[in-house]
Amino acid sequence: MAAMTDDCLGVTHPVQEAAYFVTKSKQVAILTAAGSRELGNAIVQAVRRQHASGIRSFDVLSGLPPTTIPYTEMKISSNRYLDDNSAGVVIFTSGTTGLPKGAVMRRAYVHDSAASIADYYDVTHLDIILHVLPVHHATGVGISFLPFLVAGACIEFCSGSFDTAFIWERWKQGGLTFFSGVPTIFMRMMRHFEHHIASAPKSERDLYIKGANQFRVMLCGSSALPRPIQDFWTNIRHGKAILTRYGATEFGAVIKVGLDHRDVPDGSVGTVFPGCDVKLADGDEGEILVKSPHMFSKYVSTKPHRQMPSD
Repeated sequence: MAAMTDDCLGVTHPVQEAAYFVTKSKQVAILTAAGSRELGNAIVQAVRRQHASGIRSFDVLSGLPPTTIPYTEMKISSNRYLDDNSAGVVIFTSGTTGLPKGAVMRRAYVHDSAASIADYYDVTHLDIILHVLPVHHATGVGISFLPFLVAGACIEFCSGSFDTAFIWERWKQGGLTFFSGVPTIFMRMMRHFEHHIASAPKSERDLYIKGANQFRVMLCGSSALPRPIQDFWTNIRHGKAILTRYGATEFGAVIKVGLDHRDVPDGSVGTVFPGCDVKLADGDEGEILVKSPHMFSKYVSTKPHRQMPSD
């Protein structure tokens, strides 16, 4: 999901924005970190005032045991497998054409789709991704989180709002292999380099450039990456381009640029992901029609999405 804009709801406060999601998805509880306790309570109060809901907010830390549970005491359920076609996670769309819609993703989205993406980018337990995208964003959970989780990779989160200076400093420290962002992030990182790093002494500047070159893969999605921004990163990374992906909340990134991008035309969003069918509604133009095994099942509070007949 892309972050919902204030224009969409006609509000300017994050509490009201969060209250919309809570109400739409019929949440019964909010789990918060200690530092977010007040925000959680504020959201609860807003929802209760508007809808007389019984929702509650819980501090996660206070509910945890005082000592670590030994792995020998952990129990694994031996019950039947859960239905992979049933609801697994709800991700809200960006709201560019109206109020954000809650896309219900199947349980298979959590593991099967994630495993296929991890395989596509050769993600292993040796990889470390610096996660800077919100996990309620389709990219933040479907690209930067679940695939790395199922592959056993390390996920390093950045707390707080996005800070270009901090990210450049973290890059300079090294030890990372993946970075995924949206065009705005790469643009802001480029501007920070031009305004604050490019004029630094060469020895210091080279450390930052080395940090940008440590990544085995850089990914970008959500919207097209402007050519000047792509050229900047390709140049600073000695010919290694940022890999573009294209898709939507409802069916994921069905078109991607692969790891071997040498023959990809400029401006291309890549090739169709294995297992997906994509075509234009009117020959060589029109709406993009997609059939994918990772298609969402329905929108929240609507009837199930009608399935296309199998071939």
